[in-house]
Amino acid sequence: MKTACTEFEHALLVNRVASRYATEFPTEEALKKYLKDHPGADKSKHTVKKEKPSESLDKPSFSYL
Repeated sequence: MKTACTEFEHALLVNRVASRYATEFPTEEALKKYLKDHPGADKSKHTVKKEKPSESLDKPSFSYL
């Protein structure tokens, strides 16, 4: 049986999910600015988003049957 979460439990869940994404920055400069503005931030919990390798345009990602 599924029970409804309390408002407090919901807030904890939202914060936990948001914190996974809030610590990733699009550029090194953005990370440096954040760390400068938040001197007490734990540097080990903040990263720069890694770029995905670009796919070759001459190699289709699907095949014709």
